[in-house]
Amino acid sequence: VFTGTLTSNTGRSLDELCDVAAELQVMRRNGSRTPTIEIYGALDPSIPALLATRSVGDVIRLNGVVSAETTRQAQHQASALLSLSWESPRDYTNLPAKLFEYAAAKRPVLHLGRVETLGTRLIADHRLGFVADPSDAATVAKLVQAIVDGETPWVAPPTESLRPLSQSAMLDGFRAVIER
Repeated sequence: VFTGTLTSNTGRSLDELCDVAAELQVMRRNGSRTPTIEIYGALDPSIPALLATRSVGDVIRLNGVVSAETTRQAQHQASALLSLSWESPRDYTNLPAKLFEYAAAKRPVLHLGRVETLGTRLIADHRLGFVADPSDAATVAKLVQAIVDGETPWVAPPTESLRPLSQSAMLDGFRAVIER
């Protein structure tokens, strides 16, 4: 499950995600129970057209804008939560709020990106999931399948270890900065 806005001006390429979806289709044809990639949120008008030209609509499903409750339900029921990186080193400091929502859902995060960012460090430091290079679509598809099949072990971090990611902990940090 991916939740959030996908636009063509964010520097995120969906071509590699489409490559992963194509690999998942091959796995399905070979008898695997292949997962779908569910996308919830606002979409750039070019995205449905891209998916149509790549013929991956049976693997990538666009759900559009939904309620916050539906989004939370999708996050909590997902086999994995998808995070897509910006592909520019100058975006090292990018730390999407989505990762904090994903941490609260206690589902593994699958982050696709080549550039190390604060987001990828957050995933590693708090053991929130997996980071994969999307340019190797076959390997990413196998990882997705392994996560869904339970072959790749992931254990949700203890609630206490996620406390530094909570809104109240961030508020305390901001308060300390203001008071200084």
